[in-house]
Amino acid sequence: MADPTSDDPPPEIRSRIMAATAHASVRTIDHCAAAPGLPRGTWEVHALAGDRIVQMVLGVRDDGSVAEETRTFLTADVLGVSFEPDGATLSVRGPSGAETVPVPDAVARALPPPAAEGFESAVKGVGQSIAGRLKEMAGQFLDDPDLEAAGTTQRIEGEQRRAQNEAPTEP
Repeated sequence: MADPTSDDPPPEIRSRIMAATAHASVRTIDHCAAAPGLPRGTWEVHALAGDRIVQMVLGVRDDGSVAEETRTFLTADVLGVSFEPDGATLSVRGPSGAETVPVPDAVARALPPPAAEGFESAVKGVGQSIAGRLKEMAGQFLDDPDLEAAGTTQRIEGEQRRAQNEAPTEP
């Protein structure tokens, strides 16, 4: 049995932490003070495991059983991150709208870049399409079939790029 004064989780807690976060790239474990019915305190775990953010609160009850509360969020559902002196806060898409989730800085900083790359590429596709259309019109105005053809090609490539990276709309 683990030393009750130690900050290291006892084996029954550690095994649950490892089961949920074995492949985590970042994992923090904080020991908190005793709580009602949990004389050895609680352990708060925050981890980034693949495409999921894992939050756990665990403790050993008076009878020796483990109390556990676990929440997971997909990294794709993170809408924003704000950093404060005592940690970070994620804005996460939830079933009834955005919710805030406090996490340690280490977890927030390890998140993959936002999925804005697809949006950025779609915007570039729109710009490419507009530039292509302007070339087409200039080719028509100047009676230059090569410029017009180059503009048509650029416009079509831009439209394809935009369509490829456009977010699907919900029904």
